[in-house]
Amino acid sequence: MTCLPVTTALRDDDGGEVGRAVREVLAEAGAVGERAAAWVEAVAVRQSDGAHRRVLEMFAGAVRRVLGREIVPGGSGEVSCGLRYRLDAYVVLGAAGTGRVPDLTNAEQLALVAVGAVAATAPSTVLGDIEADLPALLAVIDRALAWAAHNPQAGSAPSGLERPSTAQ
Repeated sequence: MTCLPVTTALRDDDGGEVGRAVREVLAEAGAVGERAAAWVEAVAVRQSDGAHRRVLEMFAGAVRRVLGREIVPGGSGEVSCGLRYRLDAYVVLGAAGTGRVPDLTNAEQLALVAVGAVAATAPSTVLGDIEADLPALLAVIDRALAWAAHNPQAGSAPSGLERPSTAQ
């Protein structure tokens, strides 16, 4: 569900109240955002490095906020720089200065990138056909989470993703 109060009348860019179909799509965005954030939080809890855990928790919070409150009919379709930064694909590299990447499977890495990309893009659907575009994007998140859940490969990051040492 969205984080907007039930009494809030959503307005489109012409000042008219948005219809039931748009409100339902926004509620679905909030629900998908909540599911995705809960999944990311479960991945975060598993991290032995507290810095990586915090990066994932901030990512989860940004997903929850953007999909629950930042898709505003009649709005600009923009995401603030702070939220966009938290949704960045660097989440798969974790916190800087740790010397290693978070403990993520290949499937989890791909799901995180998909969730972040869709969350960062979702608010712009208000500029087009939100009733068609937003559900299509939300379906990408659902498929990515389902794929990650059904591909629980053991082990950490794939070879080649290790953070290079900057120590000299």
